[in-house]
Amino acid sequence: MTLQDLQSTIHNYGYYAVLVGAIIEGETILLIAAISASQGLLDLRWVIALSTVSATTGDNLYFWLGRMQGKLILRYLPKLEPGLLRFNRILDRWHTPAILSLRFLYGLRIVGPMAVGMSGFKPLNFLCIDAVGALIWSVVFSFLGYTFGQQILPYFISG
Repeated sequence: MTLQDLQSTIHNYGYYAVLVGAIIEGETILLIAAISASQGLLDLRWVIALSTVSATTGDNLYFWLGRMQGKLILRYLPKLEPGLLRFNRILDRWHTPAILSLRFLYGLRIVGPMAVGMSGFKPLNFLCIDAVGALIWSVVFSFLGYTFGQQILPYFISG
């Protein structure tokens, strides 16, 4: 695959990759998309918007999975219950900062929203707080990727 082929693929399918990638493995895809935006292959505004929507959608799917299937999950994984009880105490005391930080804590991308769903937290409140967290996350990682693409990538590409 030539550089021109790669650029064409990113230009044609990059936004789809952001939509799917922000649900599955967000940071890597978002950084690549933002670097691509810095090179003019994607529009950074769309990268941020799509990754925010996709990340919020994914988190809410996991939230509802926890809400609807939490008892079944705990039946098959009873060792999770003590950690879930500790998390519920944190959520009761600092619900907004706890939910906002889930997206930034490695290993809690899927488990965190599921745990919030299992806690009985109000769905609309979760949606609103999580959407703000997803927007912050999208802007931060897009800024990092775009800055890398503008300031550092040229040193690797140029001879």
